[in-house]
Amino acid sequence: MLQRCKSTAPQTVAPFPVRCTIVGAATAVATPLFPVIGSYRLACYLVPNKGARLLLVGSAAGIFSFAIRDALPYIVDHAELLAPMALANGAVASIAYGALEAAAGGPAKLLDGAGHVLPRFAPLWLKVAGPAAVVGAGVGLATALLAPYSYATLMEMHFGIEMPNSARFVDRLIPVTAPTGFVAGALLGPALRPAIAGAGVPWTMLAAPAVLFFAGGALYLYRDAAPVEAFAAGKGSGVYHVDNETRDAATSVPRVDAVTLNVESQRGAERIADGGELATNGVGIRKALADRSVRVYVDARHARLDVALSRFPFLASVLDDRMLLETFSPSVDTQRALRTDGVCRAALLMSKGVTPRDAARQARREVFEAAQPETRLGTLPVAAALAAVVAPDSDVAHTVDIDVGELAALLKRHDIQVPASAYDDHVADEARRRTWRLVGTALLAGVVVAAREMM
Repeated sequence: MLQRCKSTAPQTVAPFPVRCTIVGAATAVATPLFPVIGSYRLACYLVPNKGARLLLVGSAAGIFSFAIRDALPYIVDHAELLAPMALANGAVASIAYGALEAAAGGPAKLLDGAGHVLPRFAPLWLKVAGPAAVVGAGVGLATALLAPYSYATLMEMHFGIEMPNSARFVDRLIPVTAPTGFVAGALLGPALRPAIAGAGVPWTMLAAPAVLFFAGGALYLYRDAAPVEAFAAGKGSGVYHVDNETRDAATSVPRVDAVTLNVESQRGAERIADGGELATNGVGIRKALADRSVRVYVDARHARLDVALSRFPFLASVLDDRMLLETFSPSVDTQRALRTDGVCRAALLMSKGVTPRDAARQARREVFEAAQPETRLGTLPVAAALAAVVAPDSDVAHTVDIDVGELAALLKRHDIQVPASAYDDHVADEARRRTWRLVGTALLAGVVVAAREMM
């Protein structure tokens, strides 16, 4: 009968995973408090001389007063920046507590072992706090020594940025972080003891609500500061991220078919027969992106980090220097694309018997009237472009202002044959032009000299 009553009695100690979760979630929620707890230790580390420290930053009471009254509300208001650090602290604390409890054989035996440690190793204030404070101090010390080494990696994963190696910096701050973790853990230990070790009530009435409270508190505390919207033309000043559709439109350019003179939109390597609608939208988007009051990012994580950092006037300068983030700035060359189409159109006209000069003029006019670009195309380098197609590795191919590879593909698609002598003819023609320029220069110099002699 007694055995049956014992087996049906409610369990007062939460299961092992729940106990570890309570420790991890509570540590994550308490992360904004750690800079406050370590503020005086940081001041002592930076200014070791007591007199100089008192002169520069004030007394310990003044430092803690500033940290609690001014710094803590500001940190909580910007807690989204601490989310990767809170995650690291919570994970390490949960694992450290789980390892200690597993080694001891349960929460009761862990507290008993901590009680045996108190008389010999603990300071007086820790003895007064009790065994739970010793366990918390050990977990906090392990967290302070291990978690900071993962901050940079988690920052990279959470915000999508490249962080410098911070291991050496973490090593230098161990005299600050270790005491901070020790004290923070000693303060948290007694507060979490009833939910972890049991308080004579079923664990579902104490430990389960504690898990929900700390987990919900962490999600609420480290939520994004403000939602980041997708960018679109006509949006006002602010920070946005660009979705795939807008990015495709921003990088699209108008193209003109060499045979039909129909306007198309090019998105990457794909041409879309939409009458140039996508490319027209791209022009409007690029104009909107040129506004300096608008900051747009390809990665939404970068936009969220921009919003968070911009609330810090000092750290906002980091974004101006582009040390962490780079805004979305599509690089397109509409003129180059249309000049390539113009040369292809000129080659098509030449294949029908039109002279090269007339073909270049007609092609330039037809492409300009079809696409209506913002600026004129200028003289089409038809001869140089065809020479570059024949000799793609020549100097001509590297200097001509068209896409040689794309032009070759267009000529092949329209079955336009380029004479094999195009390169030699172009080189010979350029040589003749240089010769005539030299002759003209020499004649002009002779005329000037003769005029001076006559004077």
